[in-house]
Amino acid sequence: MDQERFAQGMRNYRSGSFAAAAQDFLESAEPGIARGNGSAFHQAGNAFLQLERHKDALTMYQNALRDDTYDNMSAVYSNIGHVHAKEGNYTASAEAYELASTYPECEKPYKCFLRAAQNYMKLGSIDKAAIAYKKAALDVNNPARSKALYNLALCLLELKQPLSAVESLKLALDFPDCENRGQIFSTLGIAYSLLNSDEEAIESFDHARYIFGEQGLDPVAQAVYDAAKARLAMSAPLESIIEEPAIGIVEEEASSLTGEIQSIDTAGIDHTATVEPLIAVGSDEEIAQFFKMTEGELLEQEKELSLAGKQRMAWWKMLLWVLLALALLAALATGIAYYLGLGYPSANQVVYNALNAYGSQADIAAYWAAPKVEAEDAMADNVPRQAIFDIEAPSGRMGESTVKVTAVDAADHRSVITFTLIRDGLGWKIDNVTSQPVGEVTEQPASETQAQPETVITPQPQTGTSEDPEAGEQQ
Repeated sequence: MDQERFAQGMRNYRSGSFAAAAQDFLESAEPGIARGNGSAFHQAGNAFLQLERHKDALTMYQNALRDDTYDNMSAVYSNIGHVHAKEGNYTASAEAYELASTYPECEKPYKCFLRAAQNYMKLGSIDKAAIAYKKAALDVNNPARSKALYNLALCLLELKQPLSAVESLKLALDFPDCENRGQIFSTLGIAYSLLNSDEEAIESFDHARYIFGEQGLDPVAQAVYDAAKARLAMSAPLESIIEEPAIGIVEEEASSLTGEIQSIDTAGIDHTATVEPLIAVGSDEEIAQFFKMTEGELLEQEKELSLAGKQRMAWWKMLLWVLLALALLAALATGIAYYLGLGYPSANQVVYNALNAYGSQADIAAYWAAPKVEAEDAMADNVPRQAIFDIEAPSGRMGESTVKVTAVDAADHRSVITFTLIRDGLGWKIDNVTSQPVGEVTEQPASETQAQPETVITPQPQTGTSEDPEAGEQQ
């Protein structure tokens, strides 16, 4: 395959030049062979589809299926299904969508099942549609499983299986993201009425009426509701006054096709190309097996959905409890740290950074709660510019902390500098500084040297660096 021409086709396709793209894709394919040309035929089919040239698109997709090395067959079959649906060939469309779902690269099988089900509904094949909707509901990656269960229930009502319909509707309501709850409760009321369960029917209708508000129930549901109340009042048996509910399948909108249709040379397209007949996953044997089951057996299968839904809800509840416990622990740890005078940055770190910035003649305003001018004056009055500093551990709790620093300047004069810090969120800022001289420094005995605080800071003018005060003596 000509990769350069294929890339040109992709550029034309993305820019909306579908006719040029189709020509590029066709000419990028190596003539006379199928292997290695699957992507070229696939993309050519997409371009023809955008041009609404459905016959040419289908031919291209069929040619793509001949490339046994192509690893995107699921998308090809899905596109074949789309073409057949556009042409009104709903049987072939449903079969293609079901085949698309069988390939391992299919990321969203539930979409294939939903589209197959919609085609079966258009054909009036309610039994096949029910199977497809159930498969869509069983797909744990389906973000709208409740919608598939609702459509399954409508099919089951049409097939005279109200008990299974009740279970499907109840499972749909178990999902926290369930949409159309009012319609589901209304349909549940109809299903209960068909089972002579008037109390449950009235309760379901009342839920629906509460959700619908002023809109109220639709005429069929209202008639069933009134009949159930009348029977319950008279304790009369169910009469044959319930019309069959209309199937209101929730469909997904098909993507619109746009683009100017232009005439291009299609002489090289093999319009006689065929593939093996499509084989539907919903075969006659599978349908027969599905509807040979008793309603009890169907309920057992549908309990899988209920268990999966409850497990998902239990997982979310567990996660919520874990997150809540972590939040409480974090709050507790923050409170304890606040009470003990801890914080980030710590009081020692703030003092260290302020001294380091001051010694290198950098801006110290970030470390002070007071205005910049006052902070600079306070530092100039109490802190020697060039000195060796020993920072002691801070003292204090919660809202105020004190850090004492022993300073030895270039003339060997020693002073004790006291920094008072106040809270700044979780950290600290300097509020005040005082100093007290303690006389000249003499040579220290070995024992006194060992008793000195373990951290010594030496700010350097102009080129000072910020180091962690707990990292040891800085040279």
